[in-house]
Amino acid sequence: MRKLLIGCGVAVAALVLLLVVGGVIGFQWVKSQMPHMDELKQSRQTLLERFGPRDEFVPALDGVLHPERVELFMAVRESLLTTRGEVGVRLEGFIGRTKGNSWEGRSVFQKIVEGLNMARGGVGLFGEATTYVGNRARWLLDAGMGEGEYTYLFCLMAYSWLEWDASRVLDAQWFESHDMAESLDEFRMQHRRLFVKQLRNARRELEAKTDRSAAENATLEMVTQALEVARGDDFPFQGAVPPAWAAVLEPYRQRFEATLPRAPGEYILESVEQLIDEEDKRGFHIQRDQ
Repeated sequence: MRKLLIGCGVAVAALVLLLVVGGVIGFQWVKSQMPHMDELKQSRQTLLERFGPRDEFVPALDGVLHPERVELFMAVRESLLTTRGEVGVRLEGFIGRTKGNSWEGRSVFQKIVEGLNMARGGVGLFGEATTYVGNRARWLLDAGMGEGEYTYLFCLMAYSWLEWDASRVLDAQWFESHDMAESLDEFRMQHRRLFVKQLRNARRELEAKTDRSAAENATLEMVTQALEVARGDDFPFQGAVPPAWAAVLEPYRQRFEATLPRAPGEYILESVEQLIDEEDKRGFHIQRDQ
């Protein structure tokens, strides 16, 4: 009996040691897959400190859409195209493998191997996604543009100006077959929530001014009307972008259309990345309507 107890004790100690060593090795491997995580956090923190949260962005109170800001916005988007496409393909594949995985009929060893492979693939994919996010943060810093202005211009150009609808452009069947049909509407409505909030910021700032200029009075009237007219899924200014803005945007039509997501993985990656809550210290998540 004593030998049996000693043997059990040795076995337990060996198992604990194996788990500890495995945990250390696993931690080091995960860390090696995301070498830019600290840099990413720093870049995003710098963006937040310099330009403030997305929700607090205030569009130009004089109602002017400056072409040089649109050019900077386009330069950042075009710089992201290749990386976004590569990560998007991997994201689609990972989602497909995760959904189709079944443990039935597999041995314990097979389950462990499969689980490790999925974890390795997921961590590798997350590392690539963080690199994409980090690159965008650095390019935005170089451009002198905050995430609020970037997302504002995306919503204005994609949803209000072009009236772009991901459900008509992308493979809706893919989202349905991967139990993600609701994400198409969810991402659109989250973009709308943010866009509306930013326009309300402009309206609030203008209403608080007692010495508004003629241009500011015109902007206040324009923004107020756009917010009142937009209902349901419609975006403010949807199909009714002011002529002066349309004149600025028209030269960028083909370039901007070329940067819009063409595949589900690209759309998921870009939407999640644009809607990250900067102030959430626990991780990345999509903000809910308030």
